[in-house]
Amino acid sequence: FNNSICDIASRFVLENPAQIKKSLTTHATAKHPAVSLLRQKRPDKTDFDERINRVLKKINQLAKSDDQFQADSKKEKKVFLLGRFHRNLPNKRLVKAWNKQFSALKIESYTIHTSKGLEANYVVVLGLEGGKHGFPSQKMSHPLLEALLPSQDDFMYAEERRLFYVALTRAKQRVYLISDMANASDFVVELLDDMYPLELDEFKIDRAQKYYNHIRCPECETGILVAREKKKGNGKFYGRSYYPLCDYTENGCPKCASQWRRVGRYKVCLDYPDCNSWIPLCSKCGAEMVEREGSNGSFWGCKNYRGDGENSCQYTKEEIPPPSPQT
Repeated sequence: FNNSICDIASRFVLENPAQIKKSLTTHATAKHPAVSLLRQKRPDKTDFDERINRVLKKINQLAKSDDQFQADSKKEKKVFLLGRFHRNLPNKRLVKAWNKQFSALKIESYTIHTSKGLEANYVVVLGLEGGKHGFPSQKMSHPLLEALLPSQDDFMYAEERRLFYVALTRAKQRVYLISDMANASDFVVELLDDMYPLELDEFKIDRAQKYYNHIRCPECETGILVAREKKKGNGKFYGRSYYPLCDYTENGCPKCASQWRRVGRYKVCLDYPDCNSWIPLCSKCGAEMVEREGSNGSFWGCKNYRGDGENSCQYTKEEIPPPSPQT
């Protein structure tokens, strides 16, 4: 694998201080990031995942432009579709169809465990989401089995991190990660939050995927808020992606029904500044501020004001300027 894949994979696995350190030097050198992230909503209950199709189209284009392929059109580029579990992988019928559709590629699918020791030109990592069957897996072993196994590394997801390293380093040329930021893998969030040198502009994405960090649930502060339809068909609202574990909900923008994102002391419409809706947030308790009329004119007061009650927030502010257009 090239230096870009090496740098990301090595840095990630070495976050664990107990990990044996190795210094690797690669023969291949990439001038640009060789690990690309596609952020797109996961399809609902369907075998066909348009996200995989989208990535394979891109890889097929890259393979056809490769000098080696131009010299010998029978020299297909090998692509691995890798998943943490078998359930993350597409069925054999789809893989067969993709091999027919993308003439420059030879596509195979494996779990990451079975891919050890193998290599491909391109790797697509699937199942990068949270949950029991996500990656990292939050599946708990039976206590009796745990008692029979060697003691686990104390570092969070230590073995899962090593497995992610295996997935990345199966690729000789390029790795593609696919994730829905509504339920993104902790690994994907870490790569983004810690500013790993990923390619983030290879695919167009919608604003909800781009601003995932600003649309987190303000109550549980883990998952993000996603659009849901009201039962009586009266429009949509936004609620926690892990419902019913967290039942926080809020209405969207009153002007365009888009989602709110939280930036500093404001809630702003996801389409801001095109849609000029914004709401200031209380500096004391974080609740929304509302404009009120007092004896000396209008002012901003916390929505959690309950008079002199124990749980009342009495924070007020005379003037709050609108957020800047760059927010």
